[in-house]
Amino acid sequence: KAGNVHAQFALGGMFASGRGIASNEAEASAWYRKAAEQGHAEAQYNLAVRYLSGRGVERNDAQAFTWFRRAAEQGIEPAQLQVGRMYAEGQGTARNDSEALRWYQMVADKNVAMGQYLLGRMYAEGRAVARDERQALVWFRRAADQNLALAQLELADSYFNGRGVVMDEGKGVQLLEQAAAGGAAGAQLALANRYLSGRGVTRNEETGLKWLRQAGDQGQVEAQYQLGAL
Repeated sequence: KAGNVHAQFALGGMFASGRGIASNEAEASAWYRKAAEQGHAEAQYNLAVRYLSGRGVERNDAQAFTWFRRAAEQGIEPAQLQVGRMYAEGQGTARNDSEALRWYQMVADKNVAMGQYLLGRMYAEGRAVARDERQALVWFRRAADQNLALAQLELADSYFNGRGVVMDEGKGVQLLEQAAAGGAAGAQLALANRYLSGRGVTRNEETGLKWLRQAGDQGQVEAQYQLGAL
């Protein structure tokens, strides 16, 4: 039954948050669905997230994809990114690298860092496009400039190995520092091992152990193993 779509969306939010009413995930999903079925883009996105996680509904990847796609077609950027991912992974829909590339390009062009990173990965892996390390680096660099740790790690690895760029350990370490400072456990581990061994940096056990502990505190298994072996 049709109703005031904005009120339905607001009710979904109230039940989801427990704001002014007892929290009820099933009710939240039901009200989001009412609004989503009337074309409310944010409700469509919220409902998709719930189907993906099983929050207030039975988990259903196909339903999640359907609602992400509807929200994406209305310009919701996180939905556009998720549609690209689901096409890339074949989650909730048939794998389609060309469609994944199209959606990633769409969000990358809007300066969404994760979209830029994922588009870079498509070029790096040659999925739906000819493999192109230089084009991959263009997108990794744009995402890294927005402090996306995954992109900073990719760029660091490129500089360490001379992949698509002139090998430059100093630039690689600088990017590792940025990613580690942003909380990326993998970067913290890599940086720790460089300081502990003096590879590409002045050896500094205190700094190395600091980064090793930070990685271990985030559940990085290799870091925890190394700490346990000390």
